[in-house]
Amino acid sequence: MPERYRQVPMKQENPEVNQPTEASPDERSGMSRLSATNSSRSSPTSSLNTIESSLGISPASPDDSGIKKELRRLNRALHALSGCSRALAQAGSEQELLQQICDVIVEMGGYRMAGIAYADQDEEKRVRPVAHAGHESEYLEAIQLKWSDTPAGRGPAGTAIRENRICVVADVASDPMFAPWRESALKRGYAAVIALPLRVAGSPFGVLAIYSQQVGSFESAEVDLLTEIANSLAYGITAIRSQEEGRRATSALREAEEKYRQLVEQVPAISYVAEAGALGCFRYLSPQVQTILGYRAEDCLSDPRFWWEHLNPADQGVALLEDTWEEGRPFRVEYRMRRQDGSEAWLRDEAVIVIEPQTGRRLTRGMLIDITERKRAEEALRESEERYRSFLEQSSEGIFRMEYDPPVPCDLPVNQQIAWGLKTGYMAECNDVMAKMYGRASAKDLMGKPLSDFLVLKDPLTQQLMENFINGGYRIADQESREMDSSGQKRTFRNTMVGTIIDGNWVRTWGISQDVTERKHLEEQLRNAQQLEAIGRLAGGVAHDFNNILSIIMGHGELLLGSLGGDNRARNGLEQIRRAADRAASLTQQLLAFSRKQVLLPKVLDLNEVVADVL
Repeated sequence: MPERYRQVPMKQENPEVNQPTEASPDERSGMSRLSATNSSRSSPTSSLNTIESSLGISPASPDDSGIKKELRRLNRALHALSGCSRALAQAGSEQELLQQICDVIVEMGGYRMAGIAYADQDEEKRVRPVAHAGHESEYLEAIQLKWSDTPAGRGPAGTAIRENRICVVADVASDPMFAPWRESALKRGYAAVIALPLRVAGSPFGVLAIYSQQVGSFESAEVDLLTEIANSLAYGITAIRSQEEGRRATSALREAEEKYRQLVEQVPAISYVAEAGALGCFRYLSPQVQTILGYRAEDCLSDPRFWWEHLNPADQGVALLEDTWEEGRPFRVEYRMRRQDGSEAWLRDEAVIVIEPQTGRRLTRGMLIDITERKRAEEALRESEERYRSFLEQSSEGIFRMEYDPPVPCDLPVNQQIAWGLKTGYMAECNDVMAKMYGRASAKDLMGKPLSDFLVLKDPLTQQLMENFINGGYRIADQESREMDSSGQKRTFRNTMVGTIIDGNWVRTWGISQDVTERKHLEEQLRNAQQLEAIGRLAGGVAHDFNNILSIIMGHGELLLGSLGGDNRARNGLEQIRRAADRAASLTQQLLAFSRKQVLLPKVLDLNEVVADVL
């Protein structure tokens, strides 16, 4: 074996032999040239005769035994090369090609064993067998091969990959390179080995290893033919991989297109492509246009002015802004379009301006999302907020919302909840009536204020209200509290409140309050008047009875005074009785006047004068 195959890299007419789209005639020599060779070769014997004749060797020459052996090896190598060419043309997959090449080398080339292995690009740099054929070919899987510069990687296969050159072991029994695997190889009848790197773009990715049962195999001419096989194999592997990658890419593209089509057709929005500008016509519309607007996509595409003519006139100004949008910058606008049934649909147009590569024209690509229900909900919410605001502002009672930040844990004792709420609570919202109840000019003067600024929780009435509120499940109705206004005056409120509990925390309180301070004063006055009226009625009854008694006393007193003579002592006593009776009569008249709610105007009346005037 010439030393050049141990030191010189494998011959390669074109380092890009494995590029399927740029293959040269030399790279396909294992297929094109061998097709012509095979057509003129009917059998190994005729092929041998052809080679002998071309070399000028006579079949009867007595000294040609060594040459004939060499020629037979070359002939087998040619047969193997031809068979490999057919395998390259017929193989349907990479693994099928690898196995067929190994089978051809053994069956047609007459070699003991052939195997193909790939170089793993990992830290261990293993040489991984992928196909083999021949006598006890599982040998490759039983031994450990690497392509690193280690004992396991310094054999012919590892060296061929690592150093990117052909590596030949002419005698397995004596070559130190093969020492780690010698015993196992000799048991299987492997006498010589050649390892040919498989290259793509000049870099090795695997190895073709051929084992011979004859020492000294793999001379230069045979090596050239086997090199052709390795080059053709590498090209075939690359071509199949390219085809498979192309098929995978095509399949992935087809699958992606199908998924996109399904997405476009199933998403509840109209996907579109249109010429940019307010008057641009549609180029594409997804079928959802019929679901959302009631028009067929074909009808919309056939009418260049469809979009503009179905746009609400009040929203056409928004559409005209499209002419000013920048390329590549997403935009979003909302407008109304007329449905086929005459109703209006609110659409949100989310799109981007792109430039068509072929024509340089501006195109709009986007989606029209039906937001009609959202607009209705927004309108309903707006109306609800307006009603709430109107109720809040026009109500004659105070309306408020208190928030607690952080919220009050409901598992605390009642008194701790009250203290927590007073500390963290604030007036989040109220109307002007509520603010004026606390002596403020308007709601903005009270909103945001902490509860401790205006609540008097030390008052027993207010303390009781809060306890009843919490114990009643954070709701209460028509219970009074005692508050303090900005001037320090105590006020009485009647409250109805309900709390909001979220995840076991008291987060807010809604309520309606009424200032009943003046009414409480009026009620107190009414109670006092009622008490006085009852006393007056009692006094009137007593006065009538007492007046009757006094009439008897005073009448008999007058009679006794008239019947007395000069007994001054008795007269003085009767005078005392009469004066006491007069005072009692005066008190009786006052009681009667009180019971009748009359103003007392006491006046001395001389009956003698009255009688004299009458007479």
